[in-house]
Amino acid sequence: MSFFKKEMDAEMDQKLTENFYDPEHKKKESKKIRKGFVISLIVLLCLTVLNWGIISDWGKVDIERVKAVGSNGAEWSALVYRPKTATDENPAPTVIMFHGSAGNARNHESWAVEFARRGFVVIVPDLNGSGDALYTDSEKESHLEPNFWYQYMLNLPFVDKDNILATGHSAGTTQAWDLGAKYNAKGILTAAGVSPFSGHYKAPEGTYDPGRKPGEKPRDIIYTEWNEDWFKWVGNCVVCMGEAEMTNYSGVGDWNVFLQRGVNILNKYPGYENATEIEPDKLYGSFENNTGFIFCKEDYRIHEAAFVSKITIGNLLKYGQQIIGDKVPNFIDSSDQVWMYKDYTGMLCCIAFAYFLFALAFLLMDSVPAFAAVRRPIAKNIGERGVVLPIIMLLGLVIPYIVIKTDLFGFIGTQGRNMVKYGFRLRYASLNFGVVLGNSLFALLGLIAFLVSRKKEKYTLADLGLAPADYDAKAPFKEKAAAVWSMLGPSILLTLIVVAVGWSYMQLMLEVFGTDFYCWFFGNKDIHIAKLPAMLPYLIGYVLCQLVINVDMNVIRRLPTTGNETKDIIVSMLINMFIAVFIVTLLVAMKWHLQSSNLWAIDGSGFWKTSLDVQRIFGLPLGMAIASTGSTYIYKKTGNVWFCALLIGFIACIMGTLYGQYQFDFTTVPVLK
Repeated sequence: MSFFKKEMDAEMDQKLTENFYDPEHKKKESKKIRKGFVISLIVLLCLTVLNWGIISDWGKVDIERVKAVGSNGAEWSALVYRPKTATDENPAPTVIMFHGSAGNARNHESWAVEFARRGFVVIVPDLNGSGDALYTDSEKESHLEPNFWYQYMLNLPFVDKDNILATGHSAGTTQAWDLGAKYNAKGILTAAGVSPFSGHYKAPEGTYDPGRKPGEKPRDIIYTEWNEDWFKWVGNCVVCMGEAEMTNYSGVGDWNVFLQRGVNILNKYPGYENATEIEPDKLYGSFENNTGFIFCKEDYRIHEAAFVSKITIGNLLKYGQQIIGDKVPNFIDSSDQVWMYKDYTGMLCCIAFAYFLFALAFLLMDSVPAFAAVRRPIAKNIGERGVVLPIIMLLGLVIPYIVIKTDLFGFIGTQGRNMVKYGFRLRYASLNFGVVLGNSLFALLGLIAFLVSRKKEKYTLADLGLAPADYDAKAPFKEKAAAVWSMLGPSILLTLIVVAVGWSYMQLMLEVFGTDFYCWFFGNKDIHIAKLPAMLPYLIGYVLCQLVINVDMNVIRRLPTTGNETKDIIVSMLINMFIAVFIVTLLVAMKWHLQSSNLWAIDGSGFWKTSLDVQRIFGLPLGMAIASTGSTYIYKKTGNVWFCALLIGFIACIMGTLYGQYQFDFTTVPVLK
């Protein structure tokens, strides 16, 4: 006997319909719903505490979100990690961290966790309109902001002004060097950046500006508000860089040229005026005499590895503690790192948070009569059968590869230039949306082909899970439209309530713990209300994409029954998750591995060569797993594709766009000219 029993589809459909209306079955379902909600809440609370415990070293570090207003009305924000040992009477050494152009304050929590464990105060500003920071229309403000946070740090009574480390990643290395030199920091530590090896403080005319509109003249990036002589500074310096990432991101394009510029920096140090090369991992000068210089070559590490690499973080910790010396409050060997566990708990928190919202939705459907209309008996199983089903399942695996491989035939991409006019910036984390968009467009073609091939069956909206079960009995168009709205309207309202509860939970967690859910460039966080307009294109896009994808996933390729409702749900969730994440996970993992292994993999070749920087979206498989399993379960229990698309679309938008916020720099505010 086969595992699936397609000859029993009609019988299972009838059984599910009878169960839906059976009072006794409803009572059992109600008990399960309440039990499921309680379990999901308990799991979420436990994981929230665990996540906070790892980040805060179990309460030994206070985490506070600090906000300020710039001179031109810009709202600025920073995270402050303050160990309990840092007091006004016993000020602690301090690390100020500047994130890269696609990040925000939470991205480098791995650095913050480790330095805070060792007794350092850590200050991480949100820059460039990212995180909780906002731009005004003043370009000058964007350069005053890092300076403000450095001065803010200097005014804190629990900060040891003589022992400050200025650190940065990627574009944030510029701020680290500018301000570290201006204020004579104890040390400047950078990872995956180019400022110390480039030496220019003003972008030359014509420099590419990713924030410009098509045809618009690029903006000069001017740092004259800071110390223009920073490149004359000599002091403790640690530079971490990988050969592969240098070629991709430095703007130099040649490793030897890059190293020669490093030699130019080294030549300014006493005793090394005539040096002609840099020996990696060799300390030149002395940290004790404030003349230490070391270049850490980390082989073929790629860009994002700077905040998920034990090697990089270990170098920063090792040499950061050496620079501070006996003033380190709690010396811990650099090999002792726990930051990766907060990524694991962050991942579990993201999953638990999403399923808590699903459980809440079912609780409200079951308890509030107004939301009863969201549920309907699941439509009859009209999924493809025979050889067609495995073919479309295979296509479900292949299509993400086609999207990523071809850049959706040039429509999406790292810069997302073709979508700028629609209000999107598809860079870094929001490449997630580009992949989802590509999948949905192919799914739309599949839906059209399905309806055309089955035109004799005359399927209606009810068969596709888009209308109530009695939709076909309605006669006039107004009655049919009213029937659809009777399911869609409550679905919209319920989604808004569930999302509002989720937002409130995030706010409460931030107020109580100072943390949110983050893992591998992906996660949940609150969004500044002023950024909601910037998110609308993504929100609408995600919901529309989910609408098409859910019809494809839960209707067109709905599996034959196993003869058991619970097995049907579990098997469908697992298979849909596999189809959704397998190729994407494989491509992300392999592109990450290849690019971090050798220079050949910078561009890849053959099967692995892609137009998109796939290794940048390593949080996407997690999001796709949550979306595919959540959609499947919700549809199996509600028969409502609208609600699947709305709830999953909202959650996908929040999780998929709030980290790697580069795109918000230029959609939140007018582009500067």
